[in-house]
Amino acid sequence: MRHLALLLFLGLGLALEAPDLLEVQPGAFLSLPVRGEGRVVVTELPPGLTLLTQELEGQGVLNFLVGLEAPAGEHPLGLRDSREERRVRVRVLPRAALELRVPPGGEGVEGETLTYTLLLRNGGNARDRVRLQAQSLLPFRLLPEALELGPGETAEVRLELRLVGRNRDTATITAYSGLDPQVRAYGVVETSIRPFAGAEKLSRQALLYTFGLTSRYSQGGFGYGLGLGLRGALSDYVRLNAGLTWDGQGPRGGLELLGEGFALGFQAVEGVYRLEGELGPWQAYLAATQGGLSLGGGYRADPWRVLAFLTPQGQRFSVGYAISLEEGLTLTPYGVAARRNDPEAFQGGGGVEVKVENRHLSLGPPGIPGGPTAPARRCLPGPGTPGG
Repeated sequence: MRHLALLLFLGLGLALEAPDLLEVQPGAFLSLPVRGEGRVVVTELPPGLTLLTQELEGQGVLNFLVGLEAPAGEHPLGLRDSREERRVRVRVLPRAALELRVPPGGEGVEGETLTYTLLLRNGGNARDRVRLQAQSLLPFRLLPEALELGPGETAEVRLELRLVGRNRDTATITAYSGLDPQVRAYGVVETSIRPFAGAEKLSRQALLYTFGLTSRYSQGGFGYGLGLGLRGALSDYVRLNAGLTWDGQGPRGGLELLGEGFALGFQAVEGVYRLEGELGPWQAYLAATQGGLSLGGGYRADPWRVLAFLTPQGQRFSVGYAISLEEGLTLTPYGVAARRNDPEAFQGGGGVEVKVENRHLSLGPPGIPGGPTAPARRCLPGPGTPGG
């Protein structure tokens, strides 16, 4: 009985020994300690692994190089000695990597829509849900804003730019990995905008102008109208858009100067004269009507929006906080406080503004207009603008 137990102990001691599970990062070395009887060889190799040690006698270490393309997940690694076979599970951890290729910059005529096609590739070893964002001072659409890519898969992304209000633009597109928030890829697209076809042939800054003269006769007598329009670049950094008419009762129309990070504007509509300004995140307006002067201001720096207005009829103040979600959806809950002078009364409430792919929907308390996210230029509520 003692001899049988000794033989059984020796047989167990000579069994092929190796770890059950090993974890490894792509691009790293893997060392596998083994002990067996006689020659130990590898019979099954996981995809993406390169064997550096072909075989060994008795006990030792088998070395492998794990390639960057090794697919994430668990894979079997087969071993065999002179007595038996054994399998070791090798768990390759996910690796996120993104590649974004952008086309060369383009040019177009103001008013056109320019489309760029970008190529996004998943250079990692696992399936990844990628979120894309674009930043541009032009109206734009980015399609799609989120997509899922397998390892090595490439997809097209379209960036549509509406060429208005500027001489040139730099659009930045950023792709964020869903596997690792620290992994991202970005590209830059430069766009030149001509005020009209053929402007690039001129040796100086070009302004497109229009001039009109109208006359009319009715029972009320003779009337006339003069109109002047200017549009184009004053320099590489400042643009002018103007369209003013005079009909004997006063000016009508608007004028604006647009630059890098600032804007000035003037509007005249049916006896309402409005001066607007924007500098970085700060916005303000001053309006004159038959009822008196009114003014307003705002501050917009993501995620906060703050607006305040003072009119002869009362005051209004609102604060909002923008929450950006996937698929181009932005929710901005906001609160509004308003005070009316005559009769004296106070109103308060709240609402939420929804923005989906550059389209706005505002749900708020009745009788208290003015959501918190409208851009300053032409859009601060007040006399002379809708909702003022």
